[in-house]
Amino acid sequence: MTKNKQTCGVIGAGAWGTALAAALARHHAHVPLWARESEVVEAINQTRQNTPFLPDCDLPPTLFATNDLHDMRDCAVLLMVAPSQFVRPIIEKVVASARDD
Repeated sequence: MTKNKQTCGVIGAGAWGTALAAALARHHAHVPLWARESEVVEAINQTRQNTPFLPDCDLPPTLFATNDLHDMRDCAVLLMVAPSQFVRPIIEKVVASARDD
């Protein structure tokens, strides 16, 4: 990921997270979207669609999906939109990733 402290990132690639990331990507040069499922990451990056969670919505080319939380480390703003039962383990991974820097 390019060093850009102005980057907004989204953690959670369900319908709401994908819609937020797409809206941000229409106004920012680089928006990472973290997804737990590798098939969602692959589909978004290859087809520019998140068919399992937000079908029939074309995603901007400035949005990229990842399942590596380390890719979120340079974001100035992170939106956490993962389901509540996953928030704690994800935050623990984000903190651990930040310590690796």
